Amino acid sequence: MKRSVVMAGVLALVAAGALACSDETAGTPSAASTSQSQTPPSSATVPPFPVTTTPSTEPSGGQGGSLAGSDPCTLSAQAAAQVDAGTGTPSTLGDARVCGYQANGVTLKVGIFDALGLDDIVSAEQPTKTQVGSHQARKWLSPPSLCVISLGVGDASRVDVMAGARGDQTKACQVATQAATALEPSLPK
Repeated sequence: MKRSVVMAGVLALVAAGALACSDETAGTPSAASTSQSQTPPSSATVPPFPVTTTPSTEPSGGQGGSLAGSDPCTLSAQAAAQVDAGTGTPSTLGDARVCGYQANGVTLKVGIFDALGLDDIVSAEQPTKTQVGSHQARKWLSPPSLCVISLGVGDASRVDVMAGARGDQTKACQVATQAATALEPSLPK
């Protein structure tokens, strides 16, 4: 009995994995666009922001103010233009309102966390404390080759600037730092 329950669980995982790796896409086939700003293959995209499940009970840094109701694409448009990341697409990933950009070998995601601060970052490595403009910040790496700059806003909220550059983590950190520096003056104090 126990063996059949375990085997059923294994089969369910294998079936789910097979479905997740399917190359089939529903819809009507059409010719590819001839424009120069084609989207890179899905393997070049940045995965979603790490999701944190418990908000901090302690202040995490920042200088007061609120991001409630802020649109991540409006907030990050100028920063994305500065790193030539294209036009943003809004979405929600976990606890964050996100705007994703992808162009010219750069992927950029800017996420607003209303109730998660700098102390709530979940990463494989210890984030490095830093300062961006007048905001406390953390710099951290996310496997396989992403770089994130988290800017503290208020007592328990933050904006994450995540970048990828086709597997080049050094370039990803340059892009994330440049975008975070451009975005920082528009954040609440």
